[in-house]
Amino acid sequence: MPNALNANVGTADICLLTDTPLELVLEELEVAGVKVEQGIVTRTGAPGAISSIYVRDLDGNLIEISRYV
Repeated sequence: MPNALNANVGTADICLLTDTPLELVLEELEVAGVKVEQGIVTRTGAPGAISSIYVRDLDGNLIEISRYV
């Protein structure tokens, strides 16, 4: 406790921050056979601009891998 109000498989949306250049992250994902939902895109994080990659885990949860610009 506390936990999600309406928890269900595939309903999470998680953002992970990295210091690794996203071009290298894309290469690592490709080698691992991870399907990329959306390539490097510009978004806004709490303190400013970020670049993000979107993938899904095996349960269908959306995972955003981001790096501050």
